[in-house]
Amino acid sequence: MIDEKNINITVGPAPFNWGKDRLLDFYCSEIAASDVKDVYIGNTICQKRNVLSKDDLGKIVKALKQKGKNIYYSTLALSTKPAEFEYLKDIALLFDGVEVNMLGFLNMFKDKKYRHLKIILGSYLNIYNYKSAAYLKKFNPIRFVAPFELSLENIADITEKTQIPTEVTIWGNLSTALSWRCYTARAVNRLRKNCDHVCLKYPEGMLLKTVEDEDLFLIDGLQVKSAKKHCLLENLGRLTENKITHMRIYPQLQHTTDIINT
Repeated sequence: MIDEKNINITVGPAPFNWGKDRLLDFYCSEIAASDVKDVYIGNTICQKRNVLSKDDLGKIVKALKQKGKNIYYSTLALSTKPAEFEYLKDIALLFDGVEVNMLGFLNMFKDKKYRHLKIILGSYLNIYNYKSAAYLKKFNPIRFVAPFELSLENIADITEKTQIPTEVTIWGNLSTALSWRCYTARAVNRLRKNCDHVCLKYPEGMLLKTVEDEDLFLIDGLQVKSAKKHCLLENLGRLTENKITHMRIYPQLQHTTDIINT
């Protein structure tokens, strides 16, 4: 039986490169009008996809705040340049908190300036057991996002032993691999440093099929995603029974509101 009172639907960061105009419309119009309380903005893949200026982000935050929503910034899962850390520090105070997807970004919270921000431990941190979660609990996270491949038994064990609220992805294309190389740029004979944002031409990913012509992966810049949608709709009852209260939906280019309502 599903305990609907304890289900909090969240919207994860846009999973593909949608460009500035689409992102502004998506958050300021579609998501602002939705019943979702917790919203993630940002991208976990590539710094070049941060096409929203600080003013653009402020506009989105204002539109969502007027609707009473909590807004979090999702960091990169792979970062090697100091400029990427400086970018995060520059825009972080616009938000209620930060979804940390790389351990290095936790260094920001040593600064008193940022300690009031809420911390969410992202799925890319690969927290697979309660000892890892317990170690990171010293940062006072408000919840952790379970890695996609983690079993319900393991998730429930972490939640019970650490008392850190858990968020589970219930809809979307799942990340299967992450690399420093840009697959999309390479597919069209470009280098990452001169990519010209070619991923904009594939706002739902570049489909890769098997030799049997079955959908297999979506090539998405530095990331490979599942071609098929992950859906846990039939398992919501089991999730709530195991004290999991936050259910994440990854946005789609179309019909995100319909998915939320379902």
